Amino acid sequence: MKKSIVITALFSVLGLGTLFANAAPAKTNGNDIDKAVVINGLTSKMVVTVSVTDNLEKEPMVKINDSEGNNLFKKAISSKAGETKAFNISNLDLGDYTLIVTTGKQSIEKQVRVLDLDGKKSYFIFE
Repeated sequence: MKKSIVITALFSVLGLGTLFANAAPAKTNGNDIDKAVVINGLTSKMVVTVSVTDNLEKEPMVKINDSEGNNLFKKAISSKAGETKAFNISNLDLGDYTLIVTTGKQSIEKQVRVLDLDGKKSYFIFE
């Protein structure tokens, strides 16, 4: 019974964390990228999407780094408004990662934690 309550509470917290993480503006070091790029998660499919909502001068670069700063993935995506690119993160080991989207001198960073929830791999995005 106690284990069921703890698991239910964990799912509730993770569900709310993902919901709010996807709705809140990301941290940036520029003025425009936070309005032009949106990062969302589809936890049931282990996919993170990066969407361009306004045209950008330069192609955004998407990178995933491990907790020690080692680059694991790097890919340029289209700079045209309306473009969305999905990134399957199911092959990542359990642990903490940083998702970075950079265009010019501006960037967005989001922390991603991949974890095991009762035998099933999942993740959530921190703000």
